[in-house]
Amino acid sequence: MAQIGNDIPGNTLDEEFGYNVALNGNGDTVVASAPFAPCLSGMGRCGRVAVYRFDAVASMEWVQIGADIFGFQEDGEFGASVDISFDGNRIVVGAPAPDNDAVLGIVTVFTYDGFNWNQVANTIGGLDNLDAFGRSVSMSDDGLTFAIGAPDFNSNEGLVEVYQFDSSINSWQILGGSISNLSQDRDAGWSVSLSGDGRTVTVGIASVDEPSLTGRSQIYTFDSGLQNWVQVGSDIPGLFNGDQSGYAVSNSFDGRLVAISSVDFNSDQGQVRVFQCQ
Repeated sequence: MAQIGNDIPGNTLDEEFGYNVALNGNGDTVVASAPFAPCLSGMGRCGRVAVYRFDAVASMEWVQIGADIFGFQEDGEFGASVDISFDGNRIVVGAPAPDNDAVLGIVTVFTYDGFNWNQVANTIGGLDNLDAFGRSVSMSDDGLTFAIGAPDFNSNEGLVEVYQFDSSINSWQILGGSISNLSQDRDAGWSVSLSGDGRTVTVGIASVDEPSLTGRSQIYTFDSGLQNWVQVGSDIPGLFNGDQSGYAVSNSFDGRLVAISSVDFNSDQGQVRVFQCQ
């Protein structure tokens, strides 16, 4: 492997730039977050996101496109989760506010017009102030559909919702119903992955704070007739209690393949498994 272009440094101490990153489909645009970056007011930490595009013609470096995008909620952790469309001109950003019970977690979508990043339609908010709504996000290739995880919903039972853009009313509308945790494990939505076509979502149920549970993952596909999400096959459980299976998940474009991590497997050695829908 050879590095492409320059290093991209953070701006301030303790902002944890690179906390989350996502690369677009052809690899020429990257979004990176710093969820502990200072608020624009200078008071507290709100988080920021920046997007860079590789200049393959002149500088052969990563050049920022548009200005930094800042969160506005103190301790909101704007950028704790990010994803990007295939063409690199649309991003989704989660601000789950896990340590601020005075505000809702939120998710916002931005699009690049060639000069600036502009918000697309409405901000999506969580159901309560303690659900960590936006801890995970995942966007379809066309940037018109995205999934959100809220692993602390209902005392850490967890919840996942999928939203689709309705151009007729310029609004993000929930697609199907909410996907709530139907297993014994905890933290549904700790991770989510939406297939490139936006029709399949994998939900990681990592049971992060429950060492007596294994963690597991569930795969859902959207049924156009029922207008709802229907589980595909059975749950994919971890192998041992406390292995945090489902800590991270990733779908293929058509959702038929999924990679699942178990970060605490074998005394924190960790493990990744790949499954195929039959």
